[in-house]
Amino acid sequence: MLTNVVIYGQLGERIDKHFRYVIAKSIDSLHEKENTFKIPLTYWAKTPNGNNLLTIPEDGVKVIIRGRLDSNDKFPLYVVVETIEIVN
Repeated sequence: MLTNVVIYGQLGERIDKHFRYVIAKSIDSLHEKENTFKIPLTYWAKTPNGNNLLTIPEDGVKVIIRGRLDSNDKFPLYVVVETIEIVN
């Protein structure tokens, strides 16, 4: 089963004290169509001062995220962020 992911996208709004969205785009060149996805993220450290994902203040910051897939009752699919790199 695939569980490791790498996402290039823009940080979106905060959902709650542990989760935030990343907005990723995919281009379907066959149908000349762009798809946009809002993917929930959480940082691996749950401590308030250790959550690098939520301390980045602005939405729209371009990032590269490496992490793993997980699920819970609130989100059937989300990414646990292991590393985050700002590329702006």
